[in-house]
Amino acid sequence: MEEILKIGELSQRTGCPITRIRFYEQKGLLPQPARTYGNQRTYGEEAVERLSFITTCRANGMKLECIARFIDFEQHPEKGDTWLLARIDEYLEQVGAGQRASPAR
Repeated sequence: MEEILKIGELSQRTGCPITRIRFYEQKGLLPQPARTYGNQRTYGEEAVERLSFITTCRANGMKLECIARFIDFEQHPEKGDTWLLARIDEYLEQVGAGQRASPAR
């Protein structure tokens, strides 16, 4: 049975502030959550995984537009998207350059 989380629990589990979770919902990056009879948002494991993906991308400098297109491409790979592939290449170059520039530990 899948664990059901309220927004505060999702925030604690992922380290993402509640306001940002709501923002990602408004932007369509997170699917609209189910609601209880009391109108509280409820989330499952899919939301945890998606939010973790989004926060990892953002932490590494990926723009929201690129993340949105990445999610759309994941759900509809038949569309293909040369713009998205070019942005991913740019992103990977930036991450690689950042890793080369950072001092060794």
